[in-house]
Amino acid sequence: MAGKIDSFMKFYYVYIVCCSDGQYYCGITNDVERRVSEHNLGLSPTSFTFQRRPVQLAYSAEFKNVDEAIAWEKRVKRWSRMKKEALIHGEFDKLIALATCKNITKELGNRILRRIRYGIRHSVSVMVRPFVPAHGRRRSP
Repeated sequence: MAGKIDSFMKFYYVYIVCCSDGQYYCGITNDVERRVSEHNLGLSPTSFTFQRRPVQLAYSAEFKNVDEAIAWEKRVKRWSRMKKEALIHGEFDKLIALATCKNITKELGNRILRRIRYGIRHSVSVMVRPFVPAHGRRRSP
């Protein structure tokens, strides 16, 4: 009976293809080979990969739960090219390093929030410079 149940299990895959122009496309499917073939056949002229054919499969991950697969696809789609390449090459230590915040403004904001959350009372001085357009004059509000 277990074999019969297993034959009905459906798997979902999150995949990344490398396009002919070097860009990456991330998607979800229940059949990776069929989906890559569809990308290469160019069935949809409005799709991202249509003008970037041929594509090659660079990564795929298998999921039993469609909701988990969708969540993983959404997460990976937001990643930078460097993070996607680390995932493709299995360089998980690089993924961790690339996940750290390098935006000083965001990091400063996170520090302030932590101080507020944990009741730490320190004054934080932030210098904000007004925007100066390229032609050298300030815009009046």
